Amino acid sequence: WVDNVIVYGSSSICNDAVTGPGLYNCNSKVSLNFTATPGPAPVVISQSGDRSSKNLKEVINTLRTLPTVSGEVTVMPTSVTDNPTGGVATVTEYDNNDPGQAINVNTTATSNDGLVHNPANVYSDFWFTATYTGNDYLGYATYNISIDYGSLFFTMPDQLYIVKRTDRTGNWTCLNTTRSGTVLTAVGLTDFSDFALAGTDLLPVELSSFVSTINGRNVQLNWTTAAETNNAGFDIEKKSTGSTNWLRIANVTGHGTSATQNSYSFTDRNVSSGQYNYRLKQIDLNGNFEYFNLTNEVNIGLPTKFDLSQNYPNPFNPSTKINYDLPFDGKVSITVFDMSGKEVTTLVNETKTAGYYSINFNASNLSSGVYFYRISAEANGQNFISTKKMMLVK
Repeated sequence: WVDNVIVYGSSSICNDAVTGPGLYNCNSKVSLNFTATPGPAPVVISQSGDRSSKNLKEVINTLRTLPTVSGEVTVMPTSVTDNPTGGVATVTEYDNNDPGQAINVNTTATSNDGLVHNPANVYSDFWFTATYTGNDYLGYATYNISIDYGSLFFTMPDQLYIVKRTDRTGNWTCLNTTRSGTVLTAVGLTDFSDFALAGTDLLPVELSSFVSTINGRNVQLNWTTAAETNNAGFDIEKKSTGSTNWLRIANVTGHGTSATQNSYSFTDRNVSSGQYNYRLKQIDLNGNFEYFNLTNEVNIGLPTKFDLSQNYPNPFNPSTKINYDLPFDGKVSITVFDMSGKEVTTLVNETKTAGYYSINFNASNLSSGVYFYRISAEANGQNFISTKKMMLVK
């Protein structure tokens, strides 16, 4: 553990407008269940016939400083609450950042098994800051917090804790924690600060970075692990922004167990225009897994010019890929010819929107030899024609 922590940036920030008691969960992992948003009501203080409306803090300060007087001091509550309109609850999430600091020795807080434990690890994927602007005059609102650890596997889930600290340099303190499925809950909180998930299990992989770079139609993913335990490898998954369906596109083998830093890289090639999300599914040797999400969206823009790429592989048997770029919407035709100039097949003959395209040509019904493929595109008042040669070897 370190004596302080540097935060390199949050992975997400979200807000809920709190209008009264109830459940608020703008973050998919964290829920704040407000059980009482209004705080102590203002009061009327009366001394020697002088009546004026004061809040509770002012009353307390006045009573502390009053000189010895004759007469009666009366404090009378009214029906008005001090924050009847609620406020804004904000949850900030920090993915793959070291939450830092030690955990205070736990002597009272129980976990879901009803016993008192001392967790050894604060998990970097489950570290949050919760704030609320609608606190009462004394700075309080009563709420419960729940954290869902989702697909993450723990061998001792009933010894997990929600831990809390008042500032970034303070130690973590265990809260009484219950569990329902994968959801941990701590109740009866009154102030807001940092929260995290803590336990005894060592997670298989500690990820220290996960970033992307774009080169034309190619997206390169780079990630680094600080340590690994029984790491079988990573599935790389992606989806279009707005979609709920993740697609597995590759697997990269892990380093098993390693106490040293390891770097990984994968390139998703010939990606169509659009916006995408990527994530890693880290799988250990027992089949347990956890997800690491790329924090930014990847945006593949439109091409700036017409282009027809050389097929790959070339020579090929029996299939090959042909890529082409359209900077504008338009009519496109791609045709394959043999050496004599006879048309063999038409691969594309339709109107296409601007973007990057990849088609697969299967020549299993053709004989070995040299073939030509030609694109003809009409778009935005421009005509584009290009021809390339390819070789089929069986």
